[in-house]
Amino acid sequence: MKKIIQYIILITIGVIGISSCKKNFSQETFIQTVNPTIPDFATQINAGVNGFITDENNNAVQGATVHAGAITITTNQFGYFNIPNTAFAKSAGFIQIIKAGYFTGYKTFLPVEGKETFIRLQLIPKTTTGNFDAATGGVVTTADGATISLPANAVVVAANNTNYIGTVNVFAHWFNPSQQDKTQLTMPGNLLGIDSAGHLNALVTYGMVAVELQSPSGQLLQIAPNKKATIQFPIPASVQANAPNTILLWYFNETNGVWQQEGWAIKNANNYFAAVSHFSYWNCDYPSPLVNLKAQMLNTQLQPLANMPVEISRVNNPADIRIAYTNAEGVINMVVIS
Repeated sequence: MKKIIQYIILITIGVIGISSCKKNFSQETFIQTVNPTIPDFATQINAGVNGFITDENNNAVQGATVHAGAITITTNQFGYFNIPNTAFAKSAGFIQIIKAGYFTGYKTFLPVEGKETFIRLQLIPKTTTGNFDAATGGVVTTADGATISLPANAVVVAANNTNYIGTVNVFAHWFNPSQQDKTQLTMPGNLLGIDSAGHLNALVTYGMVAVELQSPSGQLLQIAPNKKATIQFPIPASVQANAPNTILLWYFNETNGVWQQEGWAIKNANNYFAAVSHFSYWNCDYPSPLVNLKAQMLNTQLQPLANMPVEISRVNNPADIRIAYTNAEGVINMVVIS
């Protein structure tokens, strides 16, 4: 806590110093030196992870399958799981949660050697948003205004890439960037992304969409090679002032637990539009240099505050929020924007 207070004080002093400066800044040039962060997925750390898996209404999800490193377990009647020790990548440990009727969930964290990380994750129900015939293509729209559009003859069977003929059921969910307290409990990852240069970034999201295609029998479908679908991401009024006209597009990489840059989204009125070549989680994000923040939360008796949420945000940007939970020792270990 002292570290956080000191951090805030230092920022305040810096602002006062800048405000009192009398120089003409229009005659000066400031170049910030940033050392890019290279992700380390090769180095393994032995650590633990535990927490609760719930639905959007915070009801326990029992019997969800949790994959972490080489270990697979299921949640109990309280939605709780505990994996005391397994190997995680140094830059991004993550778990995968699978439960019938829900989108697959992912939670990414910074593992600490010999320590356990506490997490909470809410699974998103996978309900049919709309359907169309694969031969003609079609458009489906979520209740929040996100749309998914596919051209004619653009769907294949995911398992073997053969052309699919018949009804396509679309499951989609939009993550609201103006409701980060809720979105960060449901979104995959922890807003870490690898850009086209291979550098690790802290991301500021302006909207995410999860999309999955299935046949009426439950067969998993995908976009055909050399075809593209269009996704429309609504931009809420509260974040429109900060939303750039073009923004990088990222998909969630299910093999390393972070977002991967792929393409751009273009702003048109109050929406972002992007063409994608495959379906998964897609994200419109502004990347920034990152720093690792580690701090301990104590009460007035200097006792650790365990399993508590800690929120860090930047003033004047409601889309830039980070939430992490303290572990049994009251410690948070998280990534924030530099």
